[in-house]
Amino acid sequence: MIEALYAECAERLYRFAMARTRDAALAEDVVSETFLRAVREANRLPAAPPARIAWLYRTAGNLIVDDFRRRRREDEHARLIATLDPPGPDERTHAELWLAVERLPETQRTAVLLRYVQGMKVTDVAEAIGRSEGAVKQLLLRALRTLRDRVDQ
Repeated sequence: MIEALYAECAERLYRFAMARTRDAALAEDVVSETFLRAVREANRLPAAPPARIAWLYRTAGNLIVDDFRRRRREDEHARLIATLDPPGPDERTHAELWLAVERLPETQRTAVLLRYVQGMKVTDVAEAIGRSEGAVKQLLLRALRTLRDRVDQ
């Protein structure tokens, strides 16, 4: 079961982790740790394939948050480093957008990343996060409105 799940989801989980972390090595670590936990918890994984996939994404997301928190504690001084040149308008907008995405509620952020970064269909996103298609469309609509408001400020 885990082998089939790995074959089906490893690349998608890697892209998900890359979109959230923008760090290839960390994304690989997240995928590895996610599947290691799946192996350890194989008898407790949900029976339905969409629920198993959702479990993988939720676990990967939690690992990313854990890593972010750990790095934030360790790297407080790195935030104080000033840049030599102010970023250009495109760089600033790109950074503001990613920051706004990171501030979205977890379900909205996951839906946005799966739909727009991973390129998944709404039906696939719905299966992955365990929501109906209508609920996913509403999540995406609210998320896009929030992102537009935050980036335009």
